[in-house]
Amino acid sequence: MSSYFSYFPYVRPSAILLGSAFNYAADFMVYGPLMGNTWAKVMRNEEEFECCKGSLKKQATCSFLSKSVGTLIQAYSIGALLQLTGTVSYKGAFYLGLYVYGATAVHDMVDFLFLEKRSMAYAAIKSIAAFIKTVGLPVLLLGYGVRRV
Repeated sequence: MSSYFSYFPYVRPSAILLGSAFNYAADFMVYGPLMGNTWAKVMRNEEEFECCKGSLKKQATCSFLSKSVGTLIQAYSIGALLQLTGTVSYKGAFYLGLYVYGATAVHDMVDFLFLEKRSMAYAAIKSIAAFIKTVGLPVLLLGYGVRRV
């Protein structure tokens, strides 16, 4: 009986950590210097939403852990897609990112606008952040290298 982990492609752990750091940096840039004022205005008008009830410390811990796990999984998944598709060019990595963006972020934008009735500014900022993360991450990981050295 073989291990189930043999079915998963190898991605360098340093590439996964780099991808996670890239996601944090992209969020910082979009929600900070690039569109921070617009984001603050939008969030003032949005209704309050809490994912973790409890003290501020518990909320911060819950938020940080869920974001960290999500970014690590996303970085591994993109690295695995680069491996499995055999992508070797930046153009191919860009197109792979566009496919991932189309599969995930476009759906979220439709949900934000039509189901949740959020503002257009909210959906646009979320869409820009998702575009940077889903298209930029494959290009960065391809440049860094996800395969064994």
